[in-house]
Amino acid sequence: MNIIIDGLENLFFKLQVDPSATNDYVVIVFALGCMVIGVLTVIVDCCAYYTVDRSPLALKHGKKTFLYFILWGGGAFIIGLFGQCLEIFVVSMQSCAFVGIGWPIMFAKMVDTANKEKMNHDDEPEQKVGD
Repeated sequence: MNIIIDGLENLFFKLQVDPSATNDYVVIVFALGCMVIGVLTVIVDCCAYYTVDRSPLALKHGKKTFLYFILWGGGAFIIGLFGQCLEIFVVSMQSCAFVGIGWPIMFAKMVDTANKEKMNHDDEPEQKVGD
């Protein structure tokens, strides 16, 4: 457990990356870093919502705010974990911020694109090749 805490401390406060040669938990450290940034994103959005009555992320705070903390942070953790396991992201503070802040926006755009493509393909009649 101390190795994970030391890895997070290095990532956030020293802006240093522990290579996998010295830290066996680099994937978990990265995913937890993404989750922390995700939760911080919701906190900043919540502060903006209650100070200027407008949410930059278009979230409706109130009773759902706690749910936003869990879902945004959890989603960032999962995307960071899968992204690191697939070696899509380099372990860095910038990557944590990118995943923690932007994963829902990218995910929503991918779903919209997939739905539009499905709608376009559904309109076309099937073509048969040879009898």
